[in-house]
Amino acid sequence: MRFDDITTQNLIKNLRYVVKASDRTYIWRTFKDMIRNADLHILDWFDLIMANLRFETEEQTFSVILDEVLYTWKHGLLNDNQIQEIFGMISKLELTCVDDTMKSKAALINSFCSEVVASGLIFDPIEMLPTTCYEVIGY
Repeated sequence: MRFDDITTQNLIKNLRYVVKASDRTYIWRTFKDMIRNADLHILDWFDLIMANLRFETEEQTFSVILDEVLYTWKHGLLNDNQIQEIFGMISKLELTCVDDTMKSKAALINSFCSEVVASGLIFDPIEMLPTTCYEVIGY
């Protein structure tokens, strides 16, 4: 399964508006397959993540996406600047996990961020503002 170019671009911009979690999961998994089969350009994958991941509420889907982000980075498809941008967005999501029902989502975020930091990725010191330095220090 793959999406045509028009559908792909529409979903990249609007996936967060798909209400039904099972539909969103199916769409994310299709994009995951498309990136693995080279049917989706890495810049489109990056745009999809940046536009929609912060809105994903389904934890299993969130886990699949984070695993695929790490996979594409470890295989050299995402560059260090892109992973830093994704890291910055995802690390801030942990602050939204404020009650016990979101413990597992917070754990997924923490695991992802810990893996990025443990990789030895060099973070630009210019980016280390007082409002964001907790992102690296916390992991």
